[in-house]
Amino acid sequence: MYRIPTSLLAVRTIAMAVAALLMTTVVTSVYSRASASYAEPFNGRPTWPEPWRSLDWDLTAHSRDPDTWRAPLPMDAAHGVTCAAPPAVHAVNSYDDTVFLCNDHS
Repeated sequence: MYRIPTSLLAVRTIAMAVAALLMTTVVTSVYSRASASYAEPFNGRPTWPEPWRSLDWDLTAHSRDPDTWRAPLPMDAAHGVTCAAPPAVHAVNSYDDTVFLCNDHS
């Protein structure tokens, strides 16, 4: 019968312990991130609707119409040109203007 050297068993045991520790760390790390919360403040009261930009968000526009890939069709957006409350509206002609800040919210 073949016997595995004690040193090889020790290496195998240490390797298994390290692997178990790493797996526990990864699972705990993923769980911790999943349970964290985040709040975007949208602070600001500009005089007119101001394009909203954030370092924490990536905004993407999707259109299947090649004619609107560079700019959307002109549309009315909620809030007036002086950030007056709806039903006042202002014109939006570019994707940069579609998400805007007015009266402490976007």
